[in-house]
Amino acid sequence: MALDVPDAIGCCLFPTTLKGVALRWYSALPSKSINNWENLENMFLVRFSTSKAQYKSTHALQTVRQGANETLCDFLNKFFDEDLLVRDLDPQVSLHLIIDGLKEGPFPTSLAKQRSKII
Repeated sequence: MALDVPDAIGCCLFPTTLKGVALRWYSALPSKSINNWENLENMFLVRFSTSKAQYKSTHALQTVRQGANETLCDFLNKFFDEDLLVRDLDPQVSLHLIIDGLKEGPFPTSLAKQRSKII
């Protein structure tokens, strides 16, 4: 639900919602370069619309592999960073891809043997 706030108030309050790069961008705008809320909104969207999260397919997860010297914890952190970028990922598919991405050894072998019980 959008609030019906006058342009001047919206423009004054807007910077209080910013931090980091967005705040630095706003602070660097030339004085009197914003005429109204629509102008500010358009400038912001032009600058930051490419910054929104890009979602990936499950195919991206198939490329996440545990390195030869990588710990299980580091691998899982790397996997879950990518996992978050896949929309509506089925947990069973995620588990399958985790097991598939593990380096060879007794641990993934035992998981593969128990996969039917897990999934």
